Amino acid sequence: MKPKIRIKGFSGDWTEDLLGNHADIYQPKTIPEAIFTTEGYDVYGANGIIGKYHKYNHETEQAMIACRGSSCGVVNFSKPRSWINGNAMIINVDKYDIEKHFVKYLLEHEDFSSIVSGSGQPQIVRGPLLSWLINYPADIEQKALAEFFQKIDKSIELTQCKLSSIKQIRSASLQALIPKEGATKPSIRFSSFENDWKICKLDEILVERHEASTITPDLPQLSFTIADGVIRPEDRKSNQRDFLIKDKDNKRYLITRVGDIIYNPANVVYGAIHRNSLTDGVVSPIYRIFTTNQDSRFIECLVRRPSFISQMAMRTEGTVTKLKTLKPEAFLEMSVCIPTDSEEQRLIGEYFRNLDLQITLQTQRLEKLKQIKVACLDNMFV
Repeated sequence: MKPKIRIKGFSGDWTEDLLGNHADIYQPKTIPEAIFTTEGYDVYGANGIIGKYHKYNHETEQAMIACRGSSCGVVNFSKPRSWINGNAMIINVDKYDIEKHFVKYLLEHEDFSSIVSGSGQPQIVRGPLLSWLINYPADIEQKALAEFFQKIDKSIELTQCKLSSIKQIRSASLQALIPKEGATKPSIRFSSFENDWKICKLDEILVERHEASTITPDLPQLSFTIADGVIRPEDRKSNQRDFLIKDKDNKRYLITRVGDIIYNPANVVYGAIHRNSLTDGVVSPIYRIFTTNQDSRFIECLVRRPSFISQMAMRTEGTVTKLKTLKPEAFLEMSVCIPTDSEEQRLIGEYFRNLDLQITLQTQRLEKLKQIKVACLDNMFV
């Protein structure tokens, strides 16, 4: 057997054999979280590091497969000197003639769903892993493949770190550039601004938009999601429900225009409030849409703060948690603190727009790298 794509210079068939002939496979002892320590060696669970412990049960790096719960089959790789809990099955190749980093990527390529048993608590047991058929090349090609995928993993890790750093900067900036509760000046300001901010109710700066229309070339149908706000229907990752709508062309929707603030009354507690930054169009009448006489990017920063979303959650109505909604009247009664100078609003809005753009670009890069890795695993392993 041969993979579809080979690293230059390698040829010939790969060898097929049982995984159990090339690894010691076992389930280590679990230590309870109650005895974790604040410092020490990393403790690995099914999905990675879950804490610290003053002892370790593995001296060297180890490949492992999650063997309990919803993560069954997920592959991880531990650092040297770590404690691996019993939610993972260890694939220890220290005593065998196979490259351990190659084994990690080989396992990532495999689909272990066929040996997951149990409906209430899914699990993988040792026997099927011992008899799992694997395909592998000569040592030198194993090392070349491992190095190739380690470079991809390094790029993924660096991108994840950069994305995390930008998100931390954004979170810290929100706290610094927006006044704290009860204050009328932020702790950090753009130069030349000194005046106090003013406290006002949302009904002073927002007006609900009630315009309706059918779908037209100038007003295309749009979707609204918790994560991304206003998007095109074809970009929706799940819940494609257009086929359920009868007579869609004659149905009347609510109009939204660029700069509007939109929220979903049923999901606002989960952060379903955004600025329409995409295009003019129409959305379902279940949403609430508002125009503003302020800088809309700045207003979006205010209403998407975690603290503000928590306040909105307190104003929802309903006896069943999943059916609680936020009425426009309650929303517009909420108070915010805003700069009196429109230029300060603009600069703050633009600052966060640039941060959000960087977050989007890094998120897209991360997703692309992960897709490249999956494609390479599919084509470079048998």
